[in-house]
Amino acid sequence: MHSRCFLLHAACLAMGLLIGFGSNLVRSRGQKDVACEASPSSTKGAPPCAPSALTSPPDALNNPLFLASIRTAIREELRAELATHPFQGDVPHEEGRPPIKMLDAKDQERQRLAYDRASKSLSKAIGYGTWTQEDRQQFRSTLHDLSIPQQDQIIGELFGAIQSGRLRVQDSGPPL
Repeated sequence: MHSRCFLLHAACLAMGLLIGFGSNLVRSRGQKDVACEASPSSTKGAPPCAPSALTSPPDALNNPLFLASIRTAIREELRAELATHPFQGDVPHEEGRPPIKMLDAKDQERQRLAYDRASKSLSKAIGYGTWTQEDRQQFRSTLHDLSIPQQDQIIGELFGAIQSGRLRVQDSGPPL
C-alpha cells in the first residue's frame, strides 16, 4: 500500500518537474531568439542567430489545447502506473487508521442525491448572481454527505463562479 502511494507521488513529482523544466527551457529559448532578432550584429562575419527550436509562440503555455495535451499525457501515465498495481480492497488496517470501507448501493445513492442537491443549489445561486446566507447553509448541510472528490469538485465550482464574477457573496464572511 505504501509503495503504491510512494510510486504515485514520485510519478506526479517527476511529471511536475519535467513540465517545469520544459516550460523554463521553452521560455528561455524564446527570449534568446527575441534578443537575437532585436540586436543586429555589428560585424560582417558574425554568424546569424540559430533558427528557433520553438515550434509554437511563446504564449503556448497558456493555450488550452497545449495544457489539455499535457493533462492527457499525465492521465495516461497515471493509469498505466495504477494498472500495474492490483486493487487491494480487503487490506488489513494499520493501528490508528480506520479500515477501508467499500460503499454499498444505498451510500452511493445518498451521495448522488446530495451532490444533485448541492449542484442545483449552486446553479440556482449562479442564475441569480448572488450567494446568500441561506444558500451557504443549504450548501454546507449537503457537503458532509459527499465523497471527498465530489466535495472538491462542487467547492471548486463555487469558488470558480465567485472568482469569475458570475456569483457575488451577499453577506460579509466566507462563502462556506
